[in-house]
Amino acid sequence: MGIANTQADRLIIAYEPIWAVGTDVVPESNEVMEVRILIRKILSELYSPELAERIPILYGGSV
Repeated sequence: MGIANTQADRLIIAYEPIWAVGTDVVPESNEVMEVRILIRKILSELYSPELAERIPILYGGSV
């Protein structure tokens, strides 16, 4: 179940906190970095650290 390793290298992760969507509230850069680190850690556990490093993590899906 989920996304196979052979397809994971085509992933692009877009993150934006739910409380920031459609508002003028912007998270601090350290908050965005903490979530980026967490996402990268989860991707490393699901796949491999090498593959996780190749997956782009973008802030703001509507940018």
